[in-house]
Parts: sequence; C-alpha cells; structure tokens
Amino acid sequence: MSGGAASASPIRWRSDVECEIDGVSYASRPLANDLFESTATTFCIAKPRWAIEAIEALLARHHPATIFEVGMLTGGSTALLAQLAAPRRLVSVDIKPHPIRGLADFIATRGLTEVVRPHYGVDQADSARLREVAAIEFGDGSLDLVIDDASHYRAETTATFNALFGLLRPGGYYLIEDWSWPHVQIDVWPDQSPLSLLVFELIIACGHHPEMIAAVEIDRGWALVRRGDAPIDLPDGGEFALRDLLGSRGAAIMDRIGEGNAEPQRRRFGRSR
Repeated sequence: MSGGAASASPIRWRSDVECEIDGVSYASRPLANDLFESTATTFCIAKPRWAIEAIEALLARHHPATIFEVGMLTGGSTALLAQLAAPRRLVSVDIKPHPIRGLADFIATRGLTEVVRPHYGVDQADSARLREVAAIEFGDGSLDLVIDDASHYRAETTATFNALFGLLRPGGYYLIEDWSWPHVQIDVWPDQSPLSLLVFELIIACGHHPEMIAAVEIDRGWALVRRGDAPIDLPDGGEFALRDLLGSRGAAIMDRIGEGNAEPQRRRFGRSR
C-alpha cells in the first residue's frame, strides 16, 4: 500500500447530528421516536455520528463495488452508501411494502436508476426471496459487501446470513449492525434471544473453519465478518448454514448457552432510562 495523505472526507458536519454530502443533508436520529420522512435532499438516518463515520471509514478502506443492504428504514442509509461508496450496484431490500418516496426521488434526480435498486416487501427471513433478488440484480456476480441493518432479531438475522454469506466473493465482507442492543442500559426486547449469540457462533466458526470465515471484527456497533478463500460447496439441494461451521465442540457450547439470555434479567449495574 502506498503512502501519502489521506483523502478529505466528503462529509461536511454542521453539528454532531447534522451533516451534508454534495447537496444532500442527513439528520442523525438514532432513536425511533425522532424519525421523520426523508426527501430527495434531506434524509433521516437512524445512526449516531460515530456510526456514520465508521461506515465511511469501512467504505474508504475496501471500496466495495457491489453492495447488498438489508433494511432501509427511511432510506437514509441507502442514500449515504450511494454517495460515499459510488458503487457499481447497490441493492437494498426492506420488509415495508411501499417505496420510500424520498429515496425514489433521490435515485431519479441523481440518475441512479441502474445503480441503486431498492426492493420492497422482502422479509429478511425469506432466504429464497433474498437469493432471488441477488440473482436478478447481480446474476452470477459475487458481492463485495453485505450490510444487515434490519430486524436485529437473532433468527431472522441468522437466516439472512445463511442466505447471503455464500454470495460474497473471497475476501468480501458481511456487516451485522447493532448486535449489542440487548446489552445496553435500557430494556430492548428483553424476551428476544440476543443477537450476541449469533456473534458467538461467528467467532467459533472463525476458529473452526477459518478458510470460510477468515476474521470477525467486533466493536460496540457491529460485527464485521470477512469471508475466507475456500469455496462453499454444498450437496445438491443443500443450503449453507452457519451452524455447520461450529464443529461438535462449538455446537455443544452454543447448546449449553441456549436460550439462557432470553429471559429478562435484573440488572446489577447502570440504570433504566
């Protein structure tokens, strides 16, 4: 890698909650009750500043040309990816049945109809539908980056991973956002099996099958998985499953953990808000 000064960020921050990229404004609204409807030039994005800057750094490091995004919410993250990555193709899916008007206007006015391809009414737990969308939009081409910022439920997120991880090129990246929500100092889905259990499975799989899962990078905001160089060969009619990469010892560990964290727990530290 050659040296030299880093390129200037295209993001101009007006404050910690407002920024602009090439005439498009983004309002950071991490809390659900602060969301508003996006327009072609003003997007609501449900991420704090540090998360937006982390996405920017990830895109600058890896320059993904083909991106599959799961979960659009108000369309802000999709527009942000389009502006920061300038990909050859960005496919985004969401469970909501109707198009996001602001995103549609952004795509049309910026001439991105053949680049940014939203699909609506797609349940992230519907593996067959996810693979169908990928086949329509990418053909036999492989993916550089998958971003899952959808339900944050363990079963649904695992189904999406099993459907799309095998479509990554060797060395491609799979990003799972907001894995730590069940562990923050507020009650977030206390009856749900925490997404951290999926992160444990990824770490075990990295140890047991590093040729398939080469690395897992964890921070407070995401789990970033790098695909290894080994092909994923499945028997006829078979489907990829993360569980199959754990080995007997890893599977036994996960079975012992089980659903133990699914029950609401009394906090010993921090306070409710």
